[in-house]
Amino acid sequence: MNRSARLAPWLAVAALVGCAATNISSAWKDPAAGSAPFKKVMVVAMSQDVSMRRVAEDTFVKSLPKDVQGVTSYTYIPEDELKDVAKVKERCTQGGIDGVVIYHLVSVDKETRYVPGSTYYTSGAYPYYGSFGPYWGYSYGMVYEPGYVTEDKIVQIESNAYSVADEKLMWTVRSETINPGSAQQVIDEVVALTVQKLREDKVIQ
Repeated sequence: MNRSARLAPWLAVAALVGCAATNISSAWKDPAAGSAPFKKVMVVAMSQDVSMRRVAEDTFVKSLPKDVQGVTSYTYIPEDELKDVAKVKERCTQGGIDGVVIYHLVSVDKETRYVPGSTYYTSGAYPYYGSFGPYWGYSYGMVYEPGYVTEDKIVQIESNAYSVADEKLMWTVRSETINPGSAQQVIDEVVALTVQKLREDKVIQ
């Protein structure tokens, strides 16, 4: 068995661990909410990192369908008014914004899991104990990969959609991204899933 064949299972595991996987872990919509209530949406990414906030909001707005007008909070609300809810609502109302989508980082957790070992046989090997020759070939062709412990990084993002008119929560989802390669990867995958879910739940067209 050559070195490449021996390393193949480990390389496959490393590739799987290195790839991020994003999924929606929970979702809720107000039963009283109608179909596609929002036509103009302001997107807010809650982050103390200004550059990251801008990237997150830009990515979200660009992912909205053409029938929905999206605006970023960083271009619409002055920095000195961000903490003044009354002024934010006033600007939204004056600008014809009927919905606000706020998404933010909830947590970054680490989870340890055990990957069990496995035994497999190379091509041509077969289990037979009756005589020396076959058993030699069988033993030589049997490969055992030991189990190991690995640590997953889990990033949770929550996205909420509010009605501007009555400030009511209309819809919320929480997503989990496992082992992201970068912050941008988290943003891209979370935004894609969130916008898709917004459309599926008819919060937007």
